[in-house]
Amino acid sequence: MSKTDYFLEPIHFFNSLNLLSGKFADSLPENSEIITSLDLAMELENEKEILPNTYKVWSDAISKAVATFCCTDKAKEGEELIDPESEKAWAAVEQYFGELQIKKLKKKISERELFWLVVSYDTLEILKSVSLGRYVFGKNGVAFLEGVYKVYKAGFYPCGIKNDGSFVAFDATVLRDAIGSGVFSQKL
Repeated sequence: MSKTDYFLEPIHFFNSLNLLSGKFADSLPENSEIITSLDLAMELENEKEILPNTYKVWSDAISKAVATFCCTDKAKEGEELIDPESEKAWAAVEQYFGELQIKKLKKKISERELFWLVVSYDTLEILKSVSLGRYVFGKNGVAFLEGVYKVYKAGFYPCGIKNDGSFVAFDATVLRDAIGSGVFSQKL
């Protein structure tokens, strides 16, 4: 794998059929916790006030990892290469995204589709951060972001981190393909 292929790999993974597939649990980072509760996944990802004391704030962990390098000259240089690839990755799903938005308005969207609609953009942004970390730091990247990428590559949605540094991964395969009656569908 070339150096360019290596740092762009996370961006290209965004269009993989393995994204959110739940297929490779044995590839998760050590001590990862797999959860099947969408409510808990969303709380861990988004709620700062009600987190159980065994978890860190997910958005803070992501921001802290990216803050170590995002404003450097090397990062700006990397963005010039990464952003066009990211735009291509999004363009590949843009029509599908639009179709899902219409299905949501018509209330004909499945739980799984709705989940993808909600998390897809942020997923791509996090994968861009992994790519940028690889560009800036080379083969080692940023350890935390590489762990996040391992969760994605295993087919899970990273949504939390425990105080000991282990990841919490949501298994999106538990979401229904049926339209409308799931918990997630009712909330959005």
